[in-house]
Amino acid sequence: MNAYIECYNALDGSIHDSISRYTSWVKNFEKGPTGKESVVYGLYEIHQNSTNSCKNNITAALAIKPELKPMDEIAANYLAAAETVSAEINELNRYYDQEDYKDDNFAKGKEHNSKLVAAYKAFEPASKAFSQSISKINNERQQARLDKMEKEEGKSLNYYSLGIMLDAQTINGMIEEESFETEKPLALVSELQSKIENARPLIEEQKKANNMSYMSYESLLRQADSYAKAAKERIRRVRDKEPYSTGEKMNLGTSGEWMVNGSVGKLIKEYNSLVGDYNRL
Repeated sequence: MNAYIECYNALDGSIHDSISRYTSWVKNFEKGPTGKESVVYGLYEIHQNSTNSCKNNITAALAIKPELKPMDEIAANYLAAAETVSAEINELNRYYDQEDYKDDNFAKGKEHNSKLVAAYKAFEPASKAFSQSISKINNERQQARLDKMEKEEGKSLNYYSLGIMLDAQTINGMIEEESFETEKPLALVSELQSKIENARPLIEEQKKANNMSYMSYESLLRQADSYAKAAKERIRRVRDKEPYSTGEKMNLGTSGEWMVNGSVGKLIKEYNSLVGDYNRL
């Protein structure tokens, strides 16, 4: 699982970022460049070291017996799709980076666009399946860890901290889409908030005992509150079918999306901050 997780972290974001870079100036991904673009940004290179490391580690993991079903097959499919799309990305990246399109009037760019589109369409479902499978196994292991923690040390600050993270991860998976059923995630946010409230008296006990580690837990709970608020804003936005204002729409899909209440961008920003606080514990 470590090999699979490291591979996903090393490659997946880079591939999606590169395609996003490409589609920021190629307005019709299916048809490709027209040759009349006013700006040409190219793509981002997928570093060969990352691809090679991914291949070596996954190949070694696949050789381990007994097989981990269905994870091994999903990982093998992901690797094959990632290698193919990475090769197409790097081929075009060099072409645009060297500005060769100025010599052939975008001929190679137009020719290879269909190959890039086909490779990316094969990669996308493989990426989603790989991500979901990793999350499923990771969640199962984390839940087992939480259960063990409760047996060994009771409902401690460590217990509540991990419980908060698992709740937040589950909530995120439910409400990142454009539309979703709102009743269950709203109930999960309430459960998360209950964990926050139950953890507060334990922090006060640490303060009285002059245990300075309370500050890290206090920071985590503050951020958990912020995350819960962002999650509720997201759920209410969808539940109430509240449209985005003209000003809000201008920030959607940009680096300013985190400022829009009820947006996926704000939800992800608050979640990432929560993960950062948890990792610092």
